[in-house]
Amino acid sequence: SELAVLRERQAAALPDGDAARAALHEVAALHERDGRTEAAVAGYQRVLERFPDDAVAHRALLRLCAPGTAEAMAALEALTGSAEVDPASVAAAWLRAGVALAGSEQRDAAVAAYRRVLEVGGDGAVAHAAAQQLLHVAERERDASVQREMLAWLGERTVSPDVQAAMHHRAGWLAALWDSDHNGAAASFAAALRARPDHIAAAWGSAWTDAVAAGRRAGAAAG
Repeated sequence: SELAVLRERQAAALPDGDAARAALHEVAALHERDGRTEAAVAGYQRVLERFPDDAVAHRALLRLCAPGTAEAMAALEALTGSAEVDPASVAAAWLRAGVALAGSEQRDAAVAAYRRVLEVGGDGAVAHAAAQQLLHVAERERDASVQREMLAWLGERTVSPDVQAAMHHRAGWLAALWDSDHNGAAASFAAALRARPDHIAAAWGSAWTDAVAAGRRAGAAAG
């Protein structure tokens, strides 16, 4: 708009200070109000060229840019740890970034984003969701160390019997199928059943480990 062009020229002529900052913000906000997203993004980036720590501009870029894009990630990095931003909103933004990066097959970047959620997200639902995403990655890639780490993280932070049972059940199959540790598997399935006695999959796992143990005892006796 003509007003945006005028205010941008005025801002360019002003020395760094509150007046210049306000004028640049006004330009970006005018573009955003009129639905000119690219111009608004460019406007907020011009704010940051002169005022790199401007949290309002970073929040605007995070809002306007698609999760996982370079612009959004730069804004998110700048906002992480800022006293002006609620950590819960930052954690949620990291989670959205992780999902977007995973969707575009940027595995390492997605994993890094999920870990940032755990760093800033405390024990809330968003952090739990990130831990679950990391757990899914670990299971797809048969990464036992990450799976154990996330199972422990989740197990330490939830009191829900449903979640406890699910975590112990998954740990049981990890022990059985990846480590061939049938005693460890049996202990995990038993823990799942203590949390949820009606957990059918854990009961099946427990019966399976009992059968394996009985078979080993029979083999040892026959030998």
